[in-house]
Amino acid sequence: MLCHGLQRTKATFQQAGGISGGGGCGIPGLVSVFPNEYVEAMKSPAWAEIPRLLGDSGDQLMIDLILRCGLFAPVASIEGGHYQISGPSFAYAHK
Repeated sequence: MLCHGLQRTKATFQQAGGISGGGGCGIPGLVSVFPNEYVEAMKSPAWAEIPRLLGDSGDQLMIDLILRCGLFAPVASIEGGHYQISGPSFAYAHK
């Protein structure tokens, strides 16, 4: 869900033979083609404070959390349902 609505920038996309559009999102090499509430939430002051609270390795710990751990948000319309926001896809997890 964190990559939903993002595309490579024109220069990066041209290197890959694609097209581009949209505005900057603050992530080098990417542009936002439509809003992503999950990215905006993780750019909020509360999330930005977490690496500082974790200490010297806070940035690396946050990167590991986002890339390697499943973060989930509840689906309002489905009781007990959740969206996977980040981490390895559970759809491809080994049983």
